[in-house]
Amino acid sequence: MMEQGQKKCPFCGESIRAEAIKCRFCREFLESPSGEKVPQAEGNRQIPLGYAQRTDTKVFFDGTISRVTLVGPTITSLFLIALSVLFYVVGGPRLGGANLGNAPILISILIIIAVILYWLFKWLNWKNTVYHVTNDRIEFEHGIFSKSVQNLDMWRVQDIDFNQSFIQRVFGLGRVHIETSDKDIPIIDIGPIKGARDLYNILKKAELDADSRRGVVHIAK
Repeated sequence: MMEQGQKKCPFCGESIRAEAIKCRFCREFLESPSGEKVPQAEGNRQIPLGYAQRTDTKVFFDGTISRVTLVGPTITSLFLIALSVLFYVVGGPRLGGANLGNAPILISILIIIAVILYWLFKWLNWKNTVYHVTNDRIEFEHGIFSKSVQNLDMWRVQDIDFNQSFIQRVFGLGRVHIETSDKDIPIIDIGPIKGARDLYNILKKAELDADSRRGVVHIAK
């Protein structure tokens, strides 16, 4: 039941204060800075401030970062498992003679379990880190046990850089570094992904288009 003095956000459906002009949950503007209501589209659905009406949404990137990021954890895990097996095979008989009983095999098993859990954590973190980039906004979804979704309007983007390390260049990967005017999401890093340079070029143009639609002028620091 809606409490007195509150209203429902038309974007996310959460309850917010009646006098609010910006939702504290989805961070969409409900009114323009001058106090005017945001224009409404067909079906009585509001369009976020700064969006062009009847503009088709173009998806630039939708997915996770490259699987190559799992190579490092995989190599580390295999190396530690090999060491634990070697410890049992070579050091086990010697330690067994020191009246340690089954301690060598238990230590080896514990190390292997810890390594498997480490790799699973890295895999789940990779699988649950998803980017959805369109000409309107950038959405970042992450979290293993609890899910968090952050989104940023394209007109809030202030600067975009393309970075590529030597290893990333070998695998044809790259990273797009984005600086924003949003205090909650000041920096977004997308990558490493394939086609990062193409995404960088597309986002540079999308940033200018979004600024033009809203009439935003970014002041250099």
